[in-house]
Amino acid sequence: MVSKSNQLESNRGMTAKEIFVKYGIVFALIILIVVLSIASDKFFVPTNLITILTQTSINALLAIGMTFVILTGGIDLSVGSILAVSGVVFATFAKQQDGVQMFPTIVPIVMACLTGLAFGAFNGVIVAKAKVAPFIVTLGTLTIARGAALLLSDG
Repeated sequence: MVSKSNQLESNRGMTAKEIFVKYGIVFALIILIVVLSIASDKFFVPTNLITILTQTSINALLAIGMTFVILTGGIDLSVGSILAVSGVVFATFAKQQDGVQMFPTIVPIVMACLTGLAFGAFNGVIVAKAKVAPFIVTLGTLTIARGAALLLSDG
């Protein structure tokens, strides 16, 4: 493990190009924040910041899970489609009929989680037991989950 003092010493000798390559995404984020705050006086209001955090939280959770998949040498192309079909299942069980919710709130949550679990277990079993490449399995699951979401939501 590299100590902080060694890391700082190694950063001192970096060229501008190396710094940009290493920290370019951070610079891009800072520029984006500055431009958006200049373009709109409502960018830094608490309501907008909460909205941004709410909208990015789903992608953050998916990214955390994908980090572990990629770190272990795998790949999962079906994550977005599984999220979509799980969302449709949630909406199906959460809908109201004549102004009355058909199921208690916990039912849609559990059903959506079980849907995601089922697709994930399917991917895992095929990859682990049938020894099919994760790219191929998750590409197929992407198509299946996308089709299921379209069918369940009536397009």
